[in-house]
Amino acid sequence: MAEYQFLVLSNPISGQEQEFNRWYDEEHIPSILTVEGMKAAIRYKRAIDLDDNGGWEYVVVYHMETDDLPGLIGRIEAAAAAGTISTSPALDLPNAVRGIYKKMG
Repeated sequence: MAEYQFLVLSNPISGQEQEFNRWYDEEHIPSILTVEGMKAAIRYKRAIDLDDNGGWEYVVVYHMETDDLPGLIGRIEAAAAAGTISTSPALDLPNAVRGIYKKMG
């Protein structure tokens, strides 16, 4: 089975950091991990800005295992459309960056 890492770099809306973290930890991650193929999630907060350019304060790394990546993405999108996976108004969604990376070797 192929392994992937789904990375999401994001920031909270100004003044909403507590709600942003509560939503990620208590709602979003538990719900996304119910989707078949989503195996784990680890969140990180930036420790230092090496490029001194602002950027994103938070990254979440989701571990995915599947032989049907389009199918897994479809299941995530379907769960979001059904409201099973929510989006928080505390998330600065327009400025978030997402990418899925396949394990090499």
